[in-house]
Amino acid sequence: MVALKYANILWLLPLLFICCSQISSAADADAEEENVYYVCGEEIQEPDCICENEVITCQRQMVYEKNFKSANVAILKPNFVAKNVTFGRSEITALKVNQILPGRESTVEKLVISTRNLTIIENGVFDNFTSLKSLSLIGTNLTNITGAVFTKKLGSTLVELELSFNEFKTLSSIDFTHLTNLKSLNLYGSTFGRNFSISSDVFPQALANLETLNFEKSDFEVLNSSIFVNLVNLKTLFLNGNPLTSMPTAINYLPSLQNLHMDQTMITVLNNTGIKMNENLEKLVMTNTMLVSIQDCAFCSFPNLKYFHLWDNRKLASVDENAFGYAKNGSAPKIESFSLEHCNLQIIPEKLLDWKNVREIGIGGNIFMCNCSLAWLVNNIDELNLVQIYSHPNEGRYAETRYEIRENNLQCYGPMALEKVHFSLISGNLCRNHTHQNDHHQTVPPHHIFCYILCGIIVFAIILAAISYPLYQLYAKLKKGKTANPLSYENSNFDGDSEVVNNTDNRFP
Repeated sequence: MVALKYANILWLLPLLFICCSQISSAADADAEEENVYYVCGEEIQEPDCICENEVITCQRQMVYEKNFKSANVAILKPNFVAKNVTFGRSEITALKVNQILPGRESTVEKLVISTRNLTIIENGVFDNFTSLKSLSLIGTNLTNITGAVFTKKLGSTLVELELSFNEFKTLSSIDFTHLTNLKSLNLYGSTFGRNFSISSDVFPQALANLETLNFEKSDFEVLNSSIFVNLVNLKTLFLNGNPLTSMPTAINYLPSLQNLHMDQTMITVLNNTGIKMNENLEKLVMTNTMLVSIQDCAFCSFPNLKYFHLWDNRKLASVDENAFGYAKNGSAPKIESFSLEHCNLQIIPEKLLDWKNVREIGIGGNIFMCNCSLAWLVNNIDELNLVQIYSHPNEGRYAETRYEIRENNLQCYGPMALEKVHFSLISGNLCRNHTHQNDHHQTVPPHHIFCYILCGIIVFAIILAAISYPLYQLYAKLKKGKTANPLSYENSNFDGDSEVVNNTDNRFP
């Protein structure tokens, strides 16, 4: 009986040990979160930070190493000034007042916290960072941030804010009221587009000084046309990776827009529908999209466009010669950098641009049809500023020389007789006897054409009058003669004609 009792006790011991271990582990974890991490001392700690040149990087290098569970870090290195602080791939769950680099906050100008575990952020947590200009909260589980966190004190210094890969559902989940000095806002990888149908949010007036907005990969198929109405000073907009199907009319409300990036969208056709005049836009980048055609006057609303980069659009097969308005109105665009590299183009319209004034031209990697429509290009490759603008992720810009580009990327894909023949081998000889209009400087402006037509009509009228008047006088004279001589021969019937015939017949019996 006693043995059975001890056996029951021994059976309970493992359970008791497991419970105690779990309680101890939880207590240790809580203590670790509250404890200070001493870093950058003479002895290597775990976890530890790297402190060099006013930069602190607190990030574990190996998976098996201990990780930071809080930002409560004390720097042991004497006289070290912390200006740029990063907590990368950490396990921080909460940001608490006076527990982010305590005692060193006032010198920090840039703070980056990347953690998937962050769910709690205390009010006023950044108020001690009196010099903070740039703040990044990346990949957190935060669903909202109030004005008690983004306070007026923080807003007095903050100019850059990154909130990429977070769980905010709508723009109203973030209170920007006090961030009136913000110049750059990064919302990369947000999910705002998924909730667009239930939200008509717009960026608030507090962001009127914003100059750069990153709205990439936010799941927008359509943008609310007034979403940017308060961003009157926005100069650069990134819409890359959104499943947009047309040029967003929301850009009509960005009067200061200079740079527009729309890589990896679902746009298939570019035209001028619904797009208002924007004289400030200088750079348009649309690479790796579903673009198929560029239609008449597609870019007429952007008269001061300088950088036109549409490389790597593998389905783009048609570009209207009047896409920039040059072919019809003769007003030369201000394009300096032009790229339609690695598309699906058989020809490049000669009248598209004033090519000799384009500083860099990238057109390699297309399926060129070397007929007389392309003779202007083939025969003048040495006179054009051909370069490589297209950048593969593994290549640097301008990785190849001008000669290599000309040989490797500019070749004929048809007709069959010229298949795979490089432009340089037939340059100057393609369609030599073909008269082709190739000089835009001779283009007559529309108002001149009207004047010429009007002058032609006037001259024709004068000539017609000069000819008609004598004829009219002659007609009148003849008519008068008929009236005065009723015995004229006009209506007489000469029977003698038949007699002459008969007599003639009688001469030959």
